[in-house]
Amino acid sequence: MEEQQYLPSITTRRSFRGVFMVVLIGFLITAAHIPPCGLHEASASGQKPLLFLGNKDYPPLVYLDDSIAKGVEVDLAKALAKAMGRTIQIELMDWPLAQEKVLRGEADALLLMGMSKEGMRLFDFSPTFTHEFVLFVRSSHFFEQLYTSFAPPEIRGPSDLTGKTIGVLRGGILIEMLQTKHGVNIVPVEDYKDVIEMLQTKHGVNIVPVEDYKDGLDRLVSGSIDVMAADRWVAAYIIQAHGIRGVTIAGGPFALAQSGFAVKKGNVTLLNEINLGIERLREDGTMSEIHRKWRPEEILFLQRERVRIIAELTVGVFLIILLGIMALWVITLKKQIRVRKRVEDALRQQSELLRDLSARLLEVEETERKRLAGELHDLVGRNLTALCINLTAILNAMPAVILQPAYSRLNESLVMVQDTMASIRDVILELRPSMLDDFGLTAAIRWYGELFSRRTGLTITMHVEDIVPRLPAQIENNLFRIFQEALTNVFKHANASEVTVSIEEDNSNVRMTINDNGIGFDTSCGVTTPRSKGWGLLMMTERAVAAGASFSIESRPGKGTRISMEVKR
Repeated sequence: MEEQQYLPSITTRRSFRGVFMVVLIGFLITAAHIPPCGLHEASASGQKPLLFLGNKDYPPLVYLDDSIAKGVEVDLAKALAKAMGRTIQIELMDWPLAQEKVLRGEADALLLMGMSKEGMRLFDFSPTFTHEFVLFVRSSHFFEQLYTSFAPPEIRGPSDLTGKTIGVLRGGILIEMLQTKHGVNIVPVEDYKDVIEMLQTKHGVNIVPVEDYKDGLDRLVSGSIDVMAADRWVAAYIIQAHGIRGVTIAGGPFALAQSGFAVKKGNVTLLNEINLGIERLREDGTMSEIHRKWRPEEILFLQRERVRIIAELTVGVFLIILLGIMALWVITLKKQIRVRKRVEDALRQQSELLRDLSARLLEVEETERKRLAGELHDLVGRNLTALCINLTAILNAMPAVILQPAYSRLNESLVMVQDTMASIRDVILELRPSMLDDFGLTAAIRWYGELFSRRTGLTITMHVEDIVPRLPAQIENNLFRIFQEALTNVFKHANASEVTVSIEEDNSNVRMTINDNGIGFDTSCGVTTPRSKGWGLLMMTERAVAAGASFSIESRPGKGTRISMEVKR
């Protein structure tokens, strides 16, 4: 009987609710064509403000930041207020207290209540959010990453958790893991206790309850647990907010769970109102926009650790390749340096050999000049002198009147012999001036300068100091030959009218300078190349080296030429 009396009452209430819902839907359809009112406007219409409560510490979905309510569900509740045309007050507090207040009728709804078996027994839901549960593991160090990049990962899903220690949030949304043959099934979550029992019995997992996600992630980094099962959005926010490093995601989501606005069981009117408002937010894209606004920074951050690993691996491989290339380049460079050094040593040896040979040739040349000059003087000169004496005696003994034709021929022969003797004397002086051997360098230069001036018409000015004591014979010979070659070059190429020669002694150095007022030349083209200026400059350079003297040539087009050499005693 009691049941019969109870049933009509229920039927009457349900009929009343049906009529009320029809009226409410008609009112909402009419209101949809009226510009939406603000929160204060809705309050001014006389409707009682709604009070929504939420968890103060579940970022980024709902949380307090400097006493200000923030998060995905907070923004959604504000948008819902506009869609419903109602004022919604939001308060965040300890989660158990918030649930108790709604059940006692002190508040109207809950933000982001998980749709668990226990929750669905006490509350009615309007789903707004899908939670993705993933496994967080420690990321390897560089060399481990280098190995694991070629090896299969140790943990890819729940099937790899056997014998592992897994951290699970104490309380919260209920999760369930199911193992399949080829990976992980994504399933709706209903009962958290079943998950604990399944993980411990079926998968052999050691469950370690953690106080919050920060605590679990810290334990994961420290190595006290092997895996942390967590809500992807919330864990990502904690990782970013606290700068946690050394963790990454193993595989994709292994479980899904629904949550949303929750009202006390039986509050159908408010639930329908909320459902209509949520439907509007879905249709006009507001809900997607709110999710998009919060999703990029937090969710993309989950991949930063993996990107960091890939970046470190890429940089590491690049550095290894670069080091290999650098090592190869260094080896090649060292080899080239050794080859170049051997070539330079060979060239230096060849250069030294050529200079020694050049010095030896100059020495041989001077010896040969001296020998030829001696032979010309002793043999040819002596015979020519005797011939000249004989011809002179014959001419003196022969009457010119009697043998006029023969006398003329003999006289011409005597003149020819005298000219030949003069020529031989000049050749002997060119080959080896006795002045150089007998009186030294300064006397020989004065004598040769005067002789050259008479022959060529050049004005040669001498500023020559006597050098006492005399320089070694080899140095004197080379300096004199340089002087001879310089005057010859001036006469042949410089088109000069004046030459100034100076020899001075400064402490232990002897300096000789030859200046002309000729046309000059460009020394940047080189002064030791026989193709450009003949062999003269090259021979002067070689003789200076043989004498141990420094040698320089200064010249510019139209500015004359200056040749300087300096030798130590």
